[in-house]
Amino acid sequence: MSLFSKLFKKKTTEVVFEKVEPIENATLETQNGLVTNFSESDIDSCLQEMYEDADQFVTLTLEQARYGIRYVQACQVDNGITVQLGIEKDENTRLVEKVCSEEECRAIFHQFSGYGNVNDLESYKPVEFF
Repeated sequence: MSLFSKLFKKKTTEVVFEKVEPIENATLETQNGLVTNFSESDIDSCLQEMYEDADQFVTLTLEQARYGIRYVQACQVDNGITVQLGIEKDENTRLVEKVCSEEECRAIFHQFSGYGNVNDLESYKPVEFF
């Protein structure tokens, strides 16, 4: 790393997107495409693909943020699976994350799909980008 890149490289935890309008149907998306009519078994299949392929991701977006959470997404990282949540507040969506096991990731997706919420929200930290 050059001296300039060290001097000008900044870390930010302010990962904020515009809030999106409610959609008609919940969506389940991977690199292979997007579906709107899916089951818990479909969620499991998508997650299993992601566990087996480090280039895969899974995103589950609800019609609207029932409890302030718009979507949950996951992908592999060196020390496990990173699960990110899109938290809606005011006119923005803020991104938070935590690293977890495959089993915990599966439980998060199923709870979010069924109820629109996630346990232990305080264990998620703002996403850091450089």
